[in-house]
Amino acid sequence: MPTDLARGHALIRAAAEKGYAEAQFSLGAILLEGEGPLAADPDASERWVRKAAAQGHPEACRIVGLMA
Repeated sequence: MPTDLARGHALIRAAAEKGYAEAQFSLGAILLEGEGPLAADPDASERWVRKAAAQGHPEACRIVGLMA
């Protein structure tokens, strides 16, 4: 079954921009190394993970703690 990564990324980004912590964390994880057509962007990755952590996302909080 073929996947449409670009469409999936667009949906995750849209949810992240609406403030959904899980989507923010997922987008941050994807941007860390890039995936398919989405290039790596470590700075944007950190921004999204921090947004998720600010909302109490457990894994994002753990990662932000490791960044300090």
